[in-house]
Amino acid sequence: MKIVVIGDMDDAIGFSLAGIREVYYVPPEDEEHLKRLVKSLAVRPDVAIVIMTPELYAKVRDMVAEFMREKPFPVFLDIPREGVLKSLEDLVSKALGIRIEFKKRRR
Repeated sequence: MKIVVIGDMDDAIGFSLAGIREVYYVPPEDEEHLKRLVKSLAVRPDVAIVIMTPELYAKVRDMVAEFMREKPFPVFLDIPREGVLKSLEDLVSKALGIRIEFKKRRR
């Protein structure tokens, strides 16, 4: 199961550098592209979690609520702006009902 990120340019770069392999940059003004992308992710069986910036999530909140009523996955989450890593751990843990810890890689 995959974690997918939809965000602005900074978030897309940051999550890509953090190792998330499927990251989409969507300009805030491109609402139609955002809706098409969310619809396509909602029906993919390999996607477990879709993380979005609060600004983009707000534009598709009602659509996401419909998808989440129909089936348990993927879970759509909006990321807080401060303390992202700790907050992300908490959000994912609450959504999945299990504790997840992100560990730093050793080189």
